[in-house]
Amino acid sequence: MLFVYRNITQLFSRLPCTLAVACFLLPGWLYSQDPGRLNDHSSYPVLAGEIVFPEVRYSGSPYLFDRFTGGYVVLLPGEQVAVDYMRYDALNDDLMWMQPGEEGLVRIDKKLIAGFGLQHPWQDSLMWFYRNAVAGVGGLSCGDCFLQVLHEGNFSLYARRRKRITSRSETITVGGQSQQVRILDDDFLYMLVTPDGQTKTMRPTRRSFINAFPGHTRDLRRVMRRYNIQVSQDKELTEAVKWLNAFIEKEPGFFE
Repeated sequence: MLFVYRNITQLFSRLPCTLAVACFLLPGWLYSQDPGRLNDHSSYPVLAGEIVFPEVRYSGSPYLFDRFTGGYVVLLPGEQVAVDYMRYDALNDDLMWMQPGEEGLVRIDKKLIAGFGLQHPWQDSLMWFYRNAVAGVGGLSCGDCFLQVLHEGNFSLYARRRKRITSRSETITVGGQSQQVRILDDDFLYMLVTPDGQTKTMRPTRRSFINAFPGHTRDLRRVMRRYNIQVSQDKELTEAVKWLNAFIEKEPGFFE
């Protein structure tokens, strides 16, 4: 049974510290090994996945980051597997990792995992992603899509780090041949979950944040101006949600 946690921190508290691995015997699936132990092939944990050979079909990278980074894969019902080389395919919403000594990448079967923690390539931090079937964020049409946990509290903030295929195109050279391809672009979606379970989509702007609270826009604008709360990027949007939770604790009747 798949348990849905309203707050991802509830799931974190249930994750064991062990790195024990669950092995799933599924016909047609290949077993890939953890590249975190490159010198000892006999001790690799195993994960179920499909070996794929990505083709260059678009201009721009389908991955959230162009380089491989380390992190953890969180299996159901909660075991963690340390991985040294993995990528998040934000175009197809797939978690990919490099199999040591093999060609191609391994696309992990997302139905077997709860989520993953991805090391940010330029920051000393982990970005945690969970399948919406586990996160339980309402108002989305996808149950299996990965959501990044930006902040959780009375008001919680999540993000879908998607890539989209634009209508624009350009000519690129692949294998010595020129071809016309579509251009990829970021298509990030931010979701604020209110204490009563409503999901409000927004952009990382001050206006979008304030407009998520119709009927309170004037008062919220005034209070944010007083506390000098700026929102012009997702980091500031996260800080604004943290501030909102702290403010509501002091002024619990603000939205009444």
